[in-house]
Amino acid sequence: MNTLPVRQPYQGVLQILDFNWRFYAITAACAIAALCAAPFLQPIPRAAVLLGTVPALFWLATSLLVSHYIYDCSALYDLNWITRTLAQPPARWINIHCGLDETSALLEEIFPDVAREIVDIFNPHVMTEASIHRAQQATGTTRPATRAPHDALPFRSGIFDAAFCIFAAHELRSHPQRIALFRGRSYRTEGQVVTEE
Repeated sequence: MNTLPVRQPYQGVLQILDFNWRFYAITAACAIAALCAAPFLQPIPRAAVLLGTVPALFWLATSLLVSHYIYDCSALYDLNWITRTLAQPPARWINIHCGLDETSALLEEIFPDVAREIVDIFNPHVMTEASIHRAQQATGTTRPATRAPHDALPFRSGIFDAAFCIFAAHELRSHPQRIALFRGRSYRTEGQVVTEE
């Protein structure tokens, strides 16, 4: 029986707004100020202000619309697409997140009675963006997790044949950091890594 909380219709886009509200607030405030000032400007400066405002408003609207489509309207959070992605069901899997764990409980429903590990790789010195720190305050469906650095997972070599890194890998902003995560010795050579990126 599925006891997981049901996602609300606009939960994804509201989370994006919550975690990144400063960017949206600054963009909206600048656009409103520009539109209010435009009538008092000469024709050429007015045209320049309006031409600068249109892309900002376009970014604001499309960013939220795309976020709503991906996080609220698509089957991303269903996670049943994972069974079609994997060549075979895993015998042992690992789920890696960055403090906000929205997928471990779903994976446990898809792969019940299978050995698993849940790892939190959040590091405030590596992941310095304000949005990830605000995400740390969010509540959700969580499972106990092992805290570990992204480049030194504390598991013996080759024990996982599936590694899930959903909504986490992109928080490692540099290419070497991601390489260090995906080269972890804990994954089997023939295993599979699944991310949403």
